Amino acid sequence: MIRTHITEMKITAPSIPRKKPNRRSLPPKRGEIKRRIFRLLLKSAVAVSWRAAELGRKMGENGGCLISATSKRET
Repeated sequence: MIRTHITEMKITAPSIPRKKPNRRSLPPKRGEIKRRIFRLLLKSAVAVSWRAAELGRKMGENGGCLISATSKRET
């Protein structure tokens, strides 16, 4: 009596990367680039002014002052 031992093996197909369909990108619509630049500048300006306002509030709460209007020079 001969016994054979066969192990189960799962055979899987190699994964084939799916290709995305080739889509041609159209140029941006008229004025789109200017709109993007303007939005970026606007967001930057708002962020800077927001930070400046926060800094001003913090300096006011702590009693600090960046520029003293009452300081005099000694000559």
